[in-house]
Amino acid sequence: MKKFAQILLIIFVATNITVNCKDKSKSAAVPEMHGTITFIRGSVLLNQSPATIGTQIKLSDSIEVKDKSTAVVQFSTNAMITIESNTNLVVKNLVQGADGIPSIALDQSRGSTFNKIVPGKANYTVNTPTITAGVRGTAFRVSQSEGQQGTEIELFTGKVALTKDGDNADKGAKQEETILEAGNKIVVTETEIKEPVKLKEAEIKNLERLNDIAMLPEQKLDKIERIDTLPQEEAKKIEKEMENQIVPEESHKILVEMEEEQAEPEVTLEDIKKQYGSLSKVTTKDGKTFVGAFKQVGGKFEIITVKGKEVVSATDIAKVQQLE
Repeated sequence: MKKFAQILLIIFVATNITVNCKDKSKSAAVPEMHGTITFIRGSVLLNQSPATIGTQIKLSDSIEVKDKSTAVVQFSTNAMITIESNTNLVVKNLVQGADGIPSIALDQSRGSTFNKIVPGKANYTVNTPTITAGVRGTAFRVSQSEGQQGTEIELFTGKVALTKDGDNADKGAKQEETILEAGNKIVVTETEIKEPVKLKEAEIKNLERLNDIAMLPEQKLDKIERIDTLPQEEAKKIEKEMENQIVPEESHKILVEMEEEQAEPEVTLEDIKKQYGSLSKVTTKDGKTFVGAFKQVGGKFEIITVKGKEVVSATDIAKVQQLE
């Protein structure tokens, strides 16, 4: 009987150790990290579907802000980003560190963003096709142009460490950082990091207005994340209340001006014909049709359409028909 009692005691202790280990494992698990859309004007897509106020942004999500549109995304109370017109982003890293400081990395393939990071509250990087900008406590604007113009970074406060993109850097060369100081801007092309220059007065004013866009405190951020659970009238009321707090009047004016400046010109087929001399109808093997001017570059077709440039592999082309 005594031996039986000892066996029961051993089982009891072993069971408790197992349960405690599981509990500790759960408590030590890294908390899930996400961003929240706190402001939208115009058309904003999340993973190619319409986004709304309160929508959560998670790892690997893609964000597209359309023409004459703006969005603001807040990452807890650590960092926020104002995404301007005609901008594409992908969330490449979004991890809550063991020390409570999140690591946030965004890939910006085109367009402009204003990034504001609370000092010491986030490890934050923005990657473009030509440069990686790494910061801790900084407010800066990143503009990525299509074509050869590259990336422009305007630094309002703090410092930014710039590292040339590995695909465009010299093979075998050591990747050195270029430190950009507040009040300056720099342009990075596929081939070089240009010398920093002082920001102009108008540029500083724009950055001031973008920096005035407010980060919501935790309580109000929680409230906006629950907005889709509320009755429609109450939700609209909260949206308006939050919009007034997030975007001050002067900041609102700057956003509208920037949207107009960055508006994509409306191109017609007649414009394309005048510029390139002729129009063609290109049909792919999977049934897609493109109308515009085209040229073959190596093994690819570049087709200029009213919606922009399309690139299609030559092996995927089924038919090319010249139009009158």
